[in-house]
Amino acid sequence: MEVSSLWKTLPITILNPVQQQTGFKMQSSKVADRGFHISGLRQFELGDSFRSISKKHYIRNNEEVIIERHPEHNALILILVDMSASMLVGSSRRKIDASLDLLRHFGSSCLWQGNKLQVLAFSNTIELESEVITTFEAFDNFHEELAGLAPDSEQTCHSEVVDQALFLSEKATGPADLICIISDFLFPEPLTNFYRDITLLQEKTDVVALIIRDLVEEVTPQHRGCLKVRDAESGEFLWLSEVNPPDTLFELNKQGVEACMLTTKQNDEEWYIVLEDFFSLRKEGFCT
Repeated sequence: MEVSSLWKTLPITILNPVQQQTGFKMQSSKVADRGFHISGLRQFELGDSFRSISKKHYIRNNEEVIIERHPEHNALILILVDMSASMLVGSSRRKIDASLDLLRHFGSSCLWQGNKLQVLAFSNTIELESEVITTFEAFDNFHEELAGLAPDSEQTCHSEVVDQALFLSEKATGPADLICIISDFLFPEPLTNFYRDITLLQEKTDVVALIIRDLVEEVTPQHRGCLKVRDAESGEFLWLSEVNPPDTLFELNKQGVEACMLTTKQNDEEWYIVLEDFFSLRKEGFCT
């Protein structure tokens, strides 16, 4: 698998939970340091660099403390890919095809930077799960298998895949440092259930949402009277007087899940620009 020079430079910001063991108070529970294990806080001592003082902690608490970091391991990035029937929709190209292209570019960028990957493809169950991927050859083989997958179910349910992601984030050896969910987030059940479960996941590790949408879902065609539409997952026909697509990006951010919007019409260079801004803003927002 060849990695383009553009994607080799993608800044992948991972926010790591701070394990507070010294009794010092800190309102922000995460810091933006990829590839470092955060062991705790300690007071500033003679000989420490002034640059290592936590600026946010000093401003908030007027205490000079150091966030201890130990280079311990490269990050394990867990990617959850939605394979349900709603992902088969697309005017430019199908959302599932765009998702697999995004997975190829983003995954190869992660590997190039020395990280490890694990991928879960899901509908209302886990359709395919990879081992931990450390080489381009292994990623290429899994990607090819994933592209030929015919899911057993058309409908989406997040419960099983979130439970597995929670298990992988709590492993004693090699836990997931970052979880990326690639989906259109058009779940049939109320999203409140998803928010409840994803909150538990965020307490263990860093979670981001990469929303894939197609223009046909964002622009309502002009019509008079009721509009007959077919639900992509259930197959049921509904009569609608107006179509208001959910503002998923706003709702996810309101729940504390950082997300960005990508479309099927964009090419990989345009995706890169969106993700570069997204990850760069995460680092600026959580710099210590």
